[in-house]
Amino acid sequence: MAGVTEGLNNLTNGLNNLTSVVSQDKNSTGSTSAGNITTIPELNEVTSPASHYSLSGVFEQTQSNSMSVLQNPIQGTVTGSIDIDFANKTIGGGASFLNIAVLGDTAKYINTGNVSVSSQSYAESSGSAIFTLSLNNSSMNAVMTLFNSGGVIAQEASVKVNYDDHGTSTPNVGAGTCTADVRVEGTTQGLK
Repeated sequence: MAGVTEGLNNLTNGLNNLTSVVSQDKNSTGSTSAGNITTIPELNEVTSPASHYSLSGVFEQTQSNSMSVLQNPIQGTVTGSIDIDFANKTIGGGASFLNIAVLGDTAKYINTGNVSVSSQSYAESSGSAIFTLSLNNSSMNAVMTLFNSGGVIAQEASVKVNYDDHGTSTPNVGAGTCTADVRVEGTTQGLK
């Protein structure tokens, strides 16, 4: 019986430690709920170490510079990794990137390679945690939204990406969304 009691005590202690770590990311009232858009005041309360969102999703190219408007959009992927630094109250920067890849002839299809996401501060912001990302590619724009989930502030992320190279008569055009279901401790360094 002593072995069972010791095992239960160890399990209880482990769960208490996990609860302590998760509660660091809860707001002061503990009122986060799944699927809610994170607010800037909530972000400002988080004391977790720098983290990143590893993102993946579908991208659809709807127009090609060699075929004008496509009868059937061509599917590809949009992936990336974006840092969030709670201590410095920044998103992006470091090795953060987004990448669009539509397989096929690179003259006809969008393939960006890794596009850097510049660091931006949210310290003086207000409202919802929705960020227009600063990208190192003038043909791309992206908007990132952070979500509370499972009682954890900014646990999930979604990034809507648009591409338009503004070609003179028939540009390459497409859009996609990539998501991350969990925030991962540590920065993007080494993932790029």
